Amino acid sequence: PLAPKGSNSEHQFVNTLLMVDLGMTPMAAIKSATAAPAEMLGMSCKIGVIAPGAYADVIAVSGDSLREIKAKRESFAGT
Repeated sequence: PLAPKGSNSEHQFVNTLLMVDLGMTPMAAIKSATAAPAEMLGMSCKIGVIAPGAYADVIAVSGDSLREIKAKRESFAGT
């Protein structure tokens, strides 16, 4: 798995799922875990983005994560 079970990435993903369960759109939930904190820290050019020179942890999944965000947990759970 890309993120071992129990890792910070898994916890962040679970939080993202909870935000969606509570009514946020998948895109808004993803941004709240990536771009929004980067902006608050004044680091939006280095973190929270996928861009040349930026720091990034990237996960590739099959399908459309915005439509099937709950189905993507296996990428973090190691199944």
